[in-house]
Amino acid sequence: MYIGKEYVDTCKKAVALLSKQDLNGKSMSSDPAYNLAAQLMAAVLNVQAGAGICPSAATAINQAQALLTKYNFNGSGSYTSGANKFSAADAALANQLANTLDLYNNNKLC
Repeated sequence: MYIGKEYVDTCKKAVALLSKQDLNGKSMSSDPAYNLAAQLMAAVLNVQAGAGICPSAATAINQAQALLTKYNFNGSGSYTSGANKFSAADAALANQLANTLDLYNNNKLC
């Protein structure tokens, strides 16, 4: 499964991202990119497991994937500083999308 440009091909990577950690195990829970990646991964797994999906969830999944790809998200480093720093507008969008996906993942959206 691709999350941004990261191919998540092991349980270890999946657990790290779902736990809002980088792929080295460092907590990144205050970084909007990792919060979004965690919610996106959960949503994609829910869909793959057969959960129903509505247009709002599908749109959020597609927008989240596009946003993480825009910043070359790969599960390492910070997206609140440095070369891959999210703009203020994109950080706000990431938080909004993460919230929408959280609602979906908790069966409160569709």
